[in-house]
Amino acid sequence: GVMPMDWGTTKVMAKTVTNNIEIPADGLKAGTVYGDASLVSCEVLADMPAKADSAAEVDGVKYDFMVQGAANPKPNKGDIPTEGAAFKITAAVDSSITFVTKGAAKTYHFVDADKTNDVTGTEVPTGSLTFEMTAGKTYYFYLDGSKACVYGISYKYEQASDYQKEVVAIGADGFKAGETYG
Repeated sequence: GVMPMDWGTTKVMAKTVTNNIEIPADGLKAGTVYGDASLVSCEVLADMPAKADSAAEVDGVKYDFMVQGAANPKPNKGDIPTEGAAFKITAAVDSSITFVTKGAAKTYHFVDADKTNDVTGTEVPTGSLTFEMTAGKTYYFYLDGSKACVYGISYKYEQASDYQKEVVAIGADGFKAGETYG
């Protein structure tokens, strides 16, 4: 048969990876970093304890509880909060973050730390809110005049393939026994 003169494996496209940020059974604590600092990490500005009797099924997934802070975030309305029920998210890689929320007729904000991009909406769904993030930026997620109820947090990013292309040149006289190629 005919063999190509250039053998090799081609680099496989990156794959999308989804990771959950585990929420402990006693809730999220201020001063604790959750997630993976080399990818996406999340902190809360104030403790967000697990709410008793808050188990629910959202989008077909069963959650044992939700977390909610005790005080409204301040300042709000697109500003960077310094206290209250706000999430601070740091993206080390280009990614997206998803919050699984309990519905509320409240305005939400997902604003970057330099306030150049504020993704906002007037209704928090019982379902998922997903936001895009740029590597090296910090973001804040919060509600105006209210405290978000969150069942789960996850993030997605593109993981580079670990396949490497090897080029093996075949000489005019072909492969030889006992030789290593590549």
